[in-house]
Amino acid sequence: DREEVQHHISVLLFVGLACGFSMLLFTGLFGAATLTAFTGLKNAHVVPAANTYVQIRGLAWPALLVGWVAQSARVDIMLKYFSIQ
Repeated sequence: DREEVQHHISVLLFVGLACGFSMLLFTGLFGAATLTAFTGLKNAHVVPAANTYVQIRGLAWPALLVGWVAQSARVDIMLKYFSIQ
């Protein structure tokens, strides 16, 4: 049972990391086009600054998603061991 739980956690960590890198890749490749479509052509002068901001924020996605998975796994483990019964 313990090995199965470890396997599920490792799979979820990999999925979180893969999704984070996918978001990083998406913001790097399509960030400017998406921002231009979102802001419109009248506000095209803000797109370079916004694109830089989005790319910097995109660097955090892998760590953020892996952190969320690890935190939820830790909370689950703590609830199983220290639940009030």
